[in-house]
Amino acid sequence: MASTIQIFQECGAWSYFALFAALLALGGAMTAFGLALARAQVAKVIAAVALAVALAPPVLGLVGRTMGMQNLEAALVSADLGPEDAARLRAQGEQEANGCVTVGLSTGLLPLALAAVALVLALRPKA
Repeated sequence: MASTIQIFQECGAWSYFALFAALLALGGAMTAFGLALARAQVAKVIAAVALAVALAPPVLGLVGRTMGMQNLEAALVSADLGPEDAARLRAQGEQEANGCVTVGLSTGLLPLALAAVALVLALRPKA
């Protein structure tokens, strides 16, 4: 079982992109949440933008997986390996590429939930 840091590092640059998008979305979601509680009109727009940005980390994780699998296949084609070595490297490469999906989903879940709650709060009718 790989540690969280190891999964993050194996994913490469895509994990940093997903983390940056998640932090950006989290900041927007927290701002929208506070504004929604204060009943500010701008909370709707900020919550909607934060929700859209919060969808980026899972998408970036999928893009990272796709790019990792393409790199893996290109490396296997160019290498002169036996079938056993190629199967072993393919399994390891798939595991590393799938880590990008894990990073994307885990970093995007909290901002996505918070932005959705902020949007619901911002859209509720005034009493």
